[in-house]
Amino acid sequence: QQAQGSKAPVQHLVDRISSIFVPIVIAISILTFVAWQIFGGADSIAHGLLAMITVLVIACPCALGLATPTALMVGIGKAAQSGILIKDAQALEVARHIDTVVLDKTGTITQGKPTVTDAIWVDESHQNVLLSLEKKSEHPLAQAVIQHLQGEPLAITSFESLTGRGVKGNANGITYYAGTEKLLRENEIEIPEDMISTARSWQSKAKTVIWFASAKKVLALLALADAVKETSAAAIAELKNRGIEVLMLTGDNPSTANAVAKQVGVKIVRAEVLPQDKLDYI
Repeated sequence: QQAQGSKAPVQHLVDRISSIFVPIVIAISILTFVAWQIFGGADSIAHGLLAMITVLVIACPCALGLATPTALMVGIGKAAQSGILIKDAQALEVARHIDTVVLDKTGTITQGKPTVTDAIWVDESHQNVLLSLEKKSEHPLAQAVIQHLQGEPLAITSFESLTGRGVKGNANGITYYAGTEKLLRENEIEIPEDMISTARSWQSKAKTVIWFASAKKVLALLALADAVKETSAAAIAELKNRGIEVLMLTGDNPSTANAVAKQVGVKIVRAEVLPQDKLDYI
C-alpha cells in the first residue's frame, strides 16, 4: 500500500506539467465556446458545447496526471501477486538499470521446506534436548528437525540464538549447542574425524548439516535436504540472458552452497555469510 501510494520521480515532472497544461487546455476550450457564440450563427450553443468538449477530450489533461499513478498502482499490484514486493515507485523506475542480482539460498533458490534425510546419534537419550532447543529457534531448518524428532520438550534456560551459527541453551544444568561446525569449534568441543568425514560427504550432496553437542562432546549429526525449486535454474538462465550477473550469498557451508549453485548455474558464491556480512557485501 505504501508503494502504491508513493510517487515516482517522473510523477513529480508530470504534476508540474499538469499544473500548467490543465489551465491552458481549459482556457482554450472556453475560448472555443466563446468563439462559437460570436461567429457560430444558428445553433451556436450546441456547436459551441460540442467543440468545447472535443477540445477537452482530445487534449485530455486528466490522462497525463492519471496515467502514471494508475500504471504504477496496477504494476505494483500485479507484481505482489507474483510474490515480488516493491519498496516504492522510485525503486520500480530505477529497476531497469539493474545489472546484478544477489540471491539467498534457502527459500529463494530452494523451496525452503527442508527435511531430515540422515542422522547419526552418539547418544539418543538427548533427543528431547535437541527438540527443546529447536522449538525455541526461529530458523527455517528448526521446523524440519522438530518434525523429525520424538519426545517431550524440556525446560530450556539461558537460551540464546547465535546468528548465523546456531543456538545454545541450558537443560538440567548442562549447556547444549545446535548449529554449525564453526559453533562447536568456537566452544572448543572435540569433533570425531569420522563424523567430519560423514558431514563432508553429506555436504557434497547439497545437504545442510546440523551438529548437536553438549559442552563436552558431540551428541548427534543431522543432514537436511532442501530441494531446489523447479523454476530456479530457468529464472537464473533468463536473468543471465538479459545480461544480469547472478550471485548467491548464504549462511550455509561452502560444500552445500557450491553444490546448489552448480545445479542452478550460479558461478559466484559466498558461503558462511552472516546477515550483517550480507548487508556489507551488498
